Amino acid sequence: MGARITTANISIVPQRGWAAPGPESDADCNGQVALFWDDQFLYLAALIRDDEKKVKGDQDPWESPFAMDSLVLAVAPPKWLIEGGRSTGPAPLQIMFGLSYTPPGVAPRPLGGESRYAVGETREGYALEAALSFAALGWTPAAVGDRFPFALILVDVDPSKPGGKQFDQYGWNFGPGSAAGMGEARLLGSGPAAGEVIPELDQVAPGQPLCYVGTVDAGAPARLLAIDLVRLDTGARVTSFVTPRALPEPGRYRLWGELPLPELEPGRYDLRLRWQ
Repeated sequence: MGARITTANISIVPQRGWAAPGPESDADCNGQVALFWDDQFLYLAALIRDDEKKVKGDQDPWESPFAMDSLVLAVAPPKWLIEGGRSTGPAPLQIMFGLSYTPPGVAPRPLGGESRYAVGETREGYALEAALSFAALGWTPAAVGDRFPFALILVDVDPSKPGGKQFDQYGWNFGPGSAAGMGEARLLGSGPAAGEVIPELDQVAPGQPLCYVGTVDAGAPARLLAIDLVRLDTGARVTSFVTPRALPEPGRYRLWGELPLPELEPGRYDLRLRWQ
């Protein structure tokens, strides 16, 4: 079972939304989102404040989520996951899950595959719970350290407002209209941090030093203890390099360096981070 990877307060911040005009107040358009994961699903729980809820006006189950009140989750599947050993087949450049508001007694929009969600009424708006399949995103099983472009878009449609003020979009971690503007999510486990180091070469040369680069995302203060050299065909740890480094506060850290490799048998190897 995975751990929470992030929470987001979709507060009203000047210039953060991109569809004019911006929301009038927190009561008009606001939300909190929490994300969890396991090896098969990305789980989402959201509490949305909305003083005028808009549902779709016809029976088309595939109507655009941008035509009604919705929380849209966008992922741009990265090639290193969808073309690797965990690939579940071809994947689009960008996948959007439209988690739209539906009133009691009305089934939520279909998401396809094993993904699903539910909607509940609240005094100030509505609540969402979703299970979104990693297989639909192009890879499975998910693993600690997986990272992918990720964004949330809160859609608020208010038909009773005057013309020109009926539609708001509020983006978190998203550049207007472009997947290239997305931020990145990384799956964390039970520890305080997760990351990866990438060796300079796929095939290591026996007895030669190996350069590496990497990134680490820390959700809490942490301490990197070592970098392990692992043989890919067996998963066995061949040797370990003690590389202590303190990560004093949450955030993203860059790693780089050179490892003095021992004599190795021919084969493919990988580098793994180990925490104290």
